[in-house]
Amino acid sequence: MKRTVFFTLVLSFIIIFPSVQISADTTPNYQNYYQQTYIEGTQSGIIKENYSNFVKQCDIDLAPAYLNFIKGDGNLTFPEFAKENNYDQGSPEETDTQNIAISSNTKPNLLSTVKSAASKAKIKSGDMLICHGTNSSGKFLGHEAIATSGNYVLEMRGPERAKNNNYHTPITTFFKNHLKKTGDYIQVYRIKSHPNYSSDAAKYAYNHMYISNKINYLTTTNLYHKNPSYCSKYVYLAYWWGTSHKGMKGGLMWVFPFSMTNVFSGTYKPSYIYKLTTK
Repeated sequence: MKRTVFFTLVLSFIIIFPSVQISADTTPNYQNYYQQTYIEGTQSGIIKENYSNFVKQCDIDLAPAYLNFIKGDGNLTFPEFAKENNYDQGSPEETDTQNIAISSNTKPNLLSTVKSAASKAKIKSGDMLICHGTNSSGKFLGHEAIATSGNYVLEMRGPERAKNNNYHTPITTFFKNHLKKTGDYIQVYRIKSHPNYSSDAAKYAYNHMYISNKINYLTTTNLYHKNPSYCSKYVYLAYWWGTSHKGMKGGLMWVFPFSMTNVFSGTYKPSYIYKLTTK
């Protein structure tokens, strides 16, 4: 009787947590979770596409990213991971937001075109730039950086375990790197109500996370240690330590590019300023 109960429990565990059967060098099929994830995403109003397209998107983006996530020390379920990444739909958008298009034809991202887009975007110190369509390491969906001025951004780049991998990147280079193909876009968020708050975060990132520290790239649950770091953690800590974490949620283990705006509250909630796209 005890043996039967034991094997029943083991079988139940395998059914509920099929990822334990997947070897590290394979891409798993999480289709058992797709329907649940799709229902939750559509009920929340985030997923607008039909189910078959969402399944394709999961196979291409969400499932491989989730596999990399659990290869590390990730401990979210697939539906939780999808939700934290806004179901791979990009960050929440607002209406009446200006779109700035950059050509992606036979000579994509010509310097003059990118410079023009950078000028129109009027990036300010402390702005958060969230990239859809490209990422920093393949580890997570999307990529994120923080502006230090209208001309430069700070960012953490992959690959995993890379040394001294925080960069002060010209904004034109950043646009060229993350607007490579049709469908790529960058969302620009700004905390309008507290301009000094944003500039304090940018100054802290530059002085205490770039000049004085060469930070290594690694995804980790230790969110509140500056080194190592990853792209969205780097931006989160710029605000967390640079502003004495006013208006921010604490006690987190992970922070993802597409859900970064959710860590702020009240008058510190970022406003959606621009979308820069390829055409």
